[in-house]
This record gives sequence, structure tokens and C-alpha cells, in this order.
Amino acid sequence: MKYKKKYQRIVDELIKKSFPELIGKKIFIFETSKLFKWFSGFTFLGINKSYILINKNIRGLTKKEIKGLLSHELCHVVDLRKKSFICYWLKIIPYQISWLVGGKIVNEIENKTDKQAIKRGYAHELYSFEKWREKRTSKKVLAKSYKKGYLSPEQIKSYAKLIGKW
Repeated sequence: MKYKKKYQRIVDELIKKSFPELIGKKIFIFETSKLFKWFSGFTFLGINKSYILINKNIRGLTKKEIKGLLSHELCHVVDLRKKSFICYWLKIIPYQISWLVGGKIVNEIENKTDKQAIKRGYAHELYSFEKWREKRTSKKVLAKSYKKGYLSPEQIKSYAKLIGKW
């Protein structure tokens, strides 16, 4: 419970600072079991609520690294809330199938989401989070992750420098 509160405080801080369109929106944080080792965070939309699931495996992260992860997830929330609930579900089902098999939809969404977090000023935090992932993740799993559109630490830094956010 203390971690959930910690994550919620960070989300509230991020919203106040960089996500004004989410002020007053219901965003709930849940911590999931370590059984799901293949993800650190996951976002989905309810009818009038958004949910961010955080894996227990991130408990040892610094606040900076957690901000990197949560800024990415909040960018998903912003993107998802732009769509109607029906459109969201029509998009999310193929996205989830694509995520499992590694399709083009995932590449576009995850790449765009990382870039949105960078544009909002979280390049250093996202970079730190990805460096943490690199240390704890096998090269084979990382290769799959980057193939799914997530930016590597080097790509984060390069893109951030390119747009003046480093």
C-alpha cells in the first residue's frame, strides 16, 4: 500500500507540472504481482477512469526512474482519453494482439509515447528508467522491447538533444 501511495503522489506531481489536461481526471494506480515480469507499467482506460498498473519489480527504483516510467504511462493516458470509449476498445484490442506478436501498431504507439514523454520534459527520467531496464533485462528481451518501438537510452538522448530537451 505504501508503494501505491508513493506512485500516486508522483503521478499527481507529474500531472500538476506537465499534464494539465489530466487535472481532475480519475487516474488509479495499482501494483501488480511479480508474476508479470514482462512489463513494468501498463495503462488502460475505464469508462470515466484511467488505470496504471505498476509491477512490483520496480520497487527499488529511484524517484527519477519512476518518473520516467510514469511519464510514459501518463502519455498513454492522454492519448487514450482523446478517443471515445468505443474507439479506444476498437483500437486497444488489435494493439494488445499486436503487442503479443510484435506488430507495427505497437511500434508506432510506443515510439510516439516515448517521444511525448521527452517533449514534456522527461528525457532524463525516461533515460534513467531505460538504463535500469538495460541492467536487469536480458539482451534478447531488450531486443524484443526495442523492436516493439520503445526507445533505447541512446535513442532517448539523441531525440531529446535533437528537439532541445536534453
